[in-house]
Amino acid sequence: MQIFIDIIINKTVEVLFALLPLLIIFIIFQFIKIKLPRAQFVIVLRGLFLTFVGLVLFLSGVDIGFIYMGDLIGQTLGQLTYNWILIPIGFVLGFVVTIAEPAIQVLIIEVEKVTAGSINRKIILYFLSFGVAVAVALSMLRMINNISLWYFVLPGYLIILIVMWFVSPIFVSIAFDSGGVVTGPMIATFLLSLTVGSSTVILGSDPLTDAFGMIALVAMVPIFSILVLGILYSKAEAKAKEQARINAEKEKEKEFVLLGVFAKKEYMADIVQYFKNVEFKGDNSSQESYSKVDVYNEVVTFPEEIEKEMLFKLIEKGKVNDIIRTIQKKIFLDDSKEGLLFTLDMDKVAEICYLYHSKKRNKE
Repeated sequence: MQIFIDIIINKTVEVLFALLPLLIIFIIFQFIKIKLPRAQFVIVLRGLFLTFVGLVLFLSGVDIGFIYMGDLIGQTLGQLTYNWILIPIGFVLGFVVTIAEPAIQVLIIEVEKVTAGSINRKIILYFLSFGVAVAVALSMLRMINNISLWYFVLPGYLIILIVMWFVSPIFVSIAFDSGGVVTGPMIATFLLSLTVGSSTVILGSDPLTDAFGMIALVAMVPIFSILVLGILYSKAEAKAKEQARINAEKEKEKEFVLLGVFAKKEYMADIVQYFKNVEFKGDNSSQESYSKVDVYNEVVTFPEEIEKEMLFKLIEKGKVNDIIRTIQKKIFLDDSKEGLLFTLDMDKVAEICYLYHSKKRNKE
């Protein structure tokens, strides 16, 4: 019991000296610059008090039982004849311990808040947990087979430096921050003690080089996992942009333009038959004979020889060029003496109608 009380007292002093500078700075800024309302100021102080109590209890628990538990589990598993089981167990423990890591919870919440939810917190959490799980499994593999840490760290960071050039800057920043956050109190206490305990009983393993190398891998692999997430996000974003472009083109093709055809009577019959053979949406054609062009001269000037027949047709914008080329090829309307083709956007048609009715009202 006395040991427990001594640990509580020591951790209380440590946490007090850790939080006291933050409290002093906050109070100074409160009276100089921030000036929060009294109710909100009290809430902040309560939060600091809860943080103080939580850290004291957590760190005391780590010293009293958490480290001892991890060390004991590691020694038990390391003494087994099939100690390779440390690899899958390390993977599972690395995954679940990362999910419970408080520092990671803070990181993913801030990332989701800053990106306005475009980067989901659960996705980051799962990728980080998977990265830590792989790192712990590799640490167990390295410890069992006495593999040098250089064979993991050197190529690992070279790959990271290469991959980061193909990822957006925000994911690069998140990745390297994640490398520091994942080595928080949960991972650095339980998993490290687990690895140290295993290393002490495995033949040929040195805890100083094999066990403590686990932290290096835990700090490295999650960086790579978040960069991979960044690549996946980039591909998804590019795919979404391409789909948006395709949809925009399809919408543009659905827009209509007014196609006007002016031709002699002997040509117009063939043109009408061609339009009947082409698929159009709705009955939107208009054909009539005329002897004089009046209001349309404000937009298009026609040669006197063409005053024969005219046809108007609403055409989908995506089809209009092919239709014009077909009519020109079959009926030779590219020669202005034989006929004339033109197109008008619908906003221009509306303007013409407005001018026509305005002119008509003025005459009346």
